[in-house]
Amino acid sequence: MNNFLSRLGAAFVLSALLVGAPACARDGAPVAAYSPVLFGYDKTLPLMAEEQAGTGGQSYTVTKVSYWSANNQQVPAVFVKPVDAKEGDRLPCVVLMHGLGQNKTALSILWGPFIKAGYALFSIDAQYHGDRKPKVPVDLFGLSVYSTRDMLVQTVIDIRRGIDYLETRRDVDPARIGYAGFSMGGFLGTLVSAVDDRIQAPILALAGGDWKLMFENTKLPNAERARKEHPEAEALGESVLDPVDPIHWVARIAPRPILFVNGDHDSIVPVVSAKALQDAAVTPKEVFTYKGDHVPAFTEFPRVIEKMIAWLDTNVKNRK
Repeated sequence: MNNFLSRLGAAFVLSALLVGAPACARDGAPVAAYSPVLFGYDKTLPLMAEEQAGTGGQSYTVTKVSYWSANNQQVPAVFVKPVDAKEGDRLPCVVLMHGLGQNKTALSILWGPFIKAGYALFSIDAQYHGDRKPKVPVDLFGLSVYSTRDMLVQTVIDIRRGIDYLETRRDVDPARIGYAGFSMGGFLGTLVSAVDDRIQAPILALAGGDWKLMFENTKLPNAERARKEHPEAEALGESVLDPVDPIHWVARIAPRPILFVNGDHDSIVPVVSAKALQDAAVTPKEVFTYKGDHVPAFTEFPRVIEKMIAWLDTNVKNRK
């Protein structure tokens, strides 16, 4: 047990964040007992954004971006927009957020369809991912529970700073910013959408809530190993991660609509965990279920993309 505790790392200070008993959303669902100050930052800090033209495709151009976030973090990102965008066009923009172990270009398979639909795209490396990967490995969603919590908090702030950056661009319409996060990106999307209403109509894909249900049922290798090697630490992990459990935050997204996208046999984010998050959300919300495990099957993929774009068209691009 002592060896396990030594691997947890330093605790993130949470004093003064509790605000008492949960409040209620407009149709009675509980909302977080934690203050949004957990994900707060100093907006007066300069972004010091740097841009560099990167490679492009037939239908889009890619700009490499870096900017400064809270806690002295430099955040690498990419901004992608249609190659035929006209001077003066202010485009709707979708923040695409990757999953565990991935990076800012992991969702490039989606760039073509989203660009064709008329969207600009923005993606960052989450903390401990991509160009921010630490020299010493971190067992996220496994034994490194403190690092997992701190990563989620820092990345939410980094996404918010990314939206600050998007607001400086003349080719982005700040009133039409959407979000599509996958797996860990869906967890992050729940948290950031709950505390930042600049995000319209988030898509929370392959995501879930209730860490207890998640860790008891998931087949994620990191979590399975931790469960097997240190079963006595399960309660500690749930306690440490409780402030960033999406189930506490999802009700705060209302009255903005949410689209949930989940597989009917997901073994990584178990169906019971996905349903818990969906049930904790308040209307307006919609659930789209595809057939398959954590990643949509090749035959289901077109349906998922078509649904996402239709959702964004209605609730972001053409919102009134």
